[in-house]
Parts: sequence; structure tokens; C-alpha cells
Amino acid sequence: MSRYTNRIFSALISCMVIAALSSCSTPKHNVIVMSDLETSNAGTLGMSIPELTIVPDDELMINVTADVPQAAAIYNLPLNVNVPRSDLKTGVSMERIHTYRVDKQGNINFPVLGKLHVAGMTTTALADELVKRISADVENPVVVVDLLNFKVKVTGDVKTPGVIESDKQHISVLDALAAAGFPCEIISSGSTPTFEIAVKDKTLNVSHPGNYTFFDNIQISLGTCGEDACSLRVLATVVSHPSEGFYLFDAGSKCLGLDQGAHGNSAIKGFGYVVGHPELTIVGLSEEVAKVKADGTCDLQVGDQVEIIPNHSCSTANNTGWDTCMRGDEIVDFIAVDARENSKKKGTL
Repeated sequence: MSRYTNRIFSALISCMVIAALSSCSTPKHNVIVMSDLETSNAGTLGMSIPELTIVPDDELMINVTADVPQAAAIYNLPLNVNVPRSDLKTGVSMERIHTYRVDKQGNINFPVLGKLHVAGMTTTALADELVKRISADVENPVVVVDLLNFKVKVTGDVKTPGVIESDKQHISVLDALAAAGFPCEIISSGSTPTFEIAVKDKTLNVSHPGNYTFFDNIQISLGTCGEDACSLRVLATVVSHPSEGFYLFDAGSKCLGLDQGAHGNSAIKGFGYVVGHPELTIVGLSEEVAKVKADGTCDLQVGDQVEIIPNHSCSTANNTGWDTCMRGDEIVDFIAVDARENSKKKGTL
């Protein structure tokens, strides 16, 4: 297992990481805290695929079955053995039953029931309506409605660009590309806010977690996670209290970074979130010092330590020379950051 993999693994088993950042003069020690992601209050992003509605000129296949097949037979069109249709995935021709063409007024002529207005309905809604009507004469009917003329146009650098027709109501991008002669061996997606969705998608074989391991203040502001899910935190010391409501911390831009939000996010205030002190705002950063203002009463004294959730954990992790992993108050490991040539392991277990 590589050092990088070990580092990510350490993050997932509930650790506290201490980062030492070198200043221009004396070394400073800033703590990065990792909490248990499994018990965190991480947010969940929802995703759904809307069901298509029927429109004029659609082609529908409707099949009715029941406990007594003979009772349902009158509600089905006869089999058409002369009209083959190629399955999109297998390319095998198959026989099918007659289909219903929705006319310009949005109607179909259905056996026994006569003219039905179906435009604007989903296939599920139409199936439910048919079950309701057929139930008056048939016990326990089951109705399946399929939309047969779903099409998608594929253009660009594929072998056979053009219109792809599917027997299903939906076709995946992968199936459409494969049908156009462009099979995809690597299917990749993901980012920090969408990782929980992407990792559950069995279509993907490569997932990009972003900074999902750490989270940060930006993700809190986006609603991706809660404060307790932010495993990357900087431990800073109050080094000065020059005036009422004004403090200096020993964590500057080298540690916290200058990012105040991505993707047009305007919910970020300051240059990091001081845990347990909502009255504090980090209003400015030098390389090694944070300028902090208090809006209201604050009982911090010189020498006190505070945890800061950085706005963007990538910046903080990237500027870290080494990590000290902790579980609770116990140091369990030290990990040098390979990307930093001057990183050195501090102390021993």
C-alpha cells in the first residue's frame, strides 16, 4: 500500500492529524483533526431521473395479463410475427406485439375500452389507469406500458454518429456511445459534493472523491456536510489580544490558504471557521498570522488554543510538511507528506 493510500486510509479510520508548517523564522505546529466519518452528520444530495410523458406520435407497447390469461386476452392486440425489431444491446431481432401510435390529438384506440386520451401521462400513470378500468371485468389485472420510440442523437468523434433508437424509456450515455461505435472502458465521475452519489453508481469504475476525506468550511456552506464531519482542522494559539474584540492567531495564509469559496459561493465569511466561537471572524491573513475580530463577547486569552476548519482543506493539506495522526487525545502515528521534499517526521511514538 502506498504512502498516499495509507494517508487516505488513516483519514477513514477516525484520526486526528497534526501538521507542522514551517514559517520564515521559527517552526509552528498546527493541528489537523480527523473525526469518525461514519458517525458524522454528513449531508446527502438527492438525484432522480424524471419519467417521460407521452406525446403525440409516440409508439406504445401495452401488455395486459391476469390470473386468468383468457380474461385478459381481449385487452391485448394480436402478435405481429412479421415485424422484427433489433434490440439495442444485443442486436438480435425479435418478434413483438402490435403497438399503439398516439394520434395528433394525443389519443389511442384501446381494445374494449375504446378511445383513450394518453398525451401528458407517464407510462406508469397510464398503466395505473388501465388497471383501474380493466379491474371492473378482470380480476387482478397487470398492465405493462413501454415507450418504444425513445431516440437520442449522438454526434462528434464516434464511429457511426446519428440517431440511436431504444426500446426502453431511457438510454444511458454509455449505451448510446457504444451503439454509435464508441465503447467506454473508463467511466469516471465525482467531486466532493457528489461523491456520496458517485460512489454508489455501479456504472462508474473510477470515482473522484475530491476532498471528501477531509471536508471543509466550503462544504459546510454548500450543505454537503456538517461541522462534525470536517476531519481537517488547524490548531492555532492566541498570540496577542491588542484591543477589545481583536485577536491574533499563529496560523496564517501558509496554513489556512486564501480561498474564500468556490463555484460562486457567497456563504463563506472570513478565512476559516473557528470551532466553538461563532462570534469570531478571521478577517485577514499574513503569511503566519490570522487577524481575528469578535462580534460580541469572547473569553479567549493569550495562550489559549482554538481549532479552525479551513475554508479549503486542499490548501491546508498541500502546505503540510508532516501529519501526526491521533485517535482522541492519543498520538497513534506520524505520516510524512511525500510531496514535500523537506518534510520530516517529528518525534517518536
